[in-house]
Amino acid sequence: MRPDPHADAEQDHRQAQELAHRQVEGQQAEEAVRLAAVFGDETERAVADKEYRRGRCQRALLACVEPQDQERIEETFNAPVHQIYQCTEGLLAVSCVKGSLHIQEDVVIIQLEALPGSNGERVIPIVTDMWRSTQPIIRYRLNDVLQMHPQPCSCGSTFRVIRAIEGRCDDVCYFESLAGGARPFYPDTIRRTILLANPDITDYQAVQERCGHLRIHLSSASEAQFGEVAQSVLASVQTTVAQYGCRPAEVSIEEGLGPLKPGMKRRRVQARWNHPIRTMAEEQQ
Repeated sequence: MRPDPHADAEQDHRQAQELAHRQVEGQQAEEAVRLAAVFGDETERAVADKEYRRGRCQRALLACVEPQDQERIEETFNAPVHQIYQCTEGLLAVSCVKGSLHIQEDVVIIQLEALPGSNGERVIPIVTDMWRSTQPIIRYRLNDVLQMHPQPCSCGSTFRVIRAIEGRCDDVCYFESLAGGARPFYPDTIRRTILLANPDITDYQAVQERCGHLRIHLSSASEAQFGEVAQSVLASVQTTVAQYGCRPAEVSIEEGLGPLKPGMKRRRVQARWNHPIRTMAEEQQ
């Protein structure tokens, strides 16, 4: 009999699932310690550096990270990053050997609901977890914004592939359209608008508190002139909103990011006001 490539791919995913569950249970804690070298305080960095020098870091298994963070981690540790898309409601997706983020369709059912005004390009996942033996999760709507890949992965698995996790519905920003009304800007668009503006940007956070406004916090390389970095970001924001047929944005840019509490995830794009998509999601739940 000739080997079945699909069976091999499914077996790879089962092994990835087992690895993901062990990570959640704390059996991959050494990876988290070493990642502190990138994101932790000085004490954590010292511990991580000691572990790294012992040569024990062969991979990093993380919850979903932004592309610039993934590149930084891979460069720092000279090891590939594999991602997990997981929440309280279940293990949703795990990356394969090709780096594609596959929905774990043998343990979870995910229905996709198109976001209004996205032409079907962006969807909200509705989760039914088949893994649980207690506390059923049945057709639970998350508020994540996903883009699905239209083509199957070259690894051979038939499981659907998530191309991008763009953020949360309640972090979609809005700018005034020249044609009237407001146009949504998804977190990934805001991220690219800021990061691609200047190579000296090392970190950022964007907060919207009303339609058409954006407050941006920036960290930049020590040798960079912050004024020049800020001007390039401002120009990038105005160019982007104009390309999408919107009125000029009201933008304020501040140097430095606020402190982050231990164990908290930094949400780099936040909308702190009640806008249409957030209201819709709350009403449907």
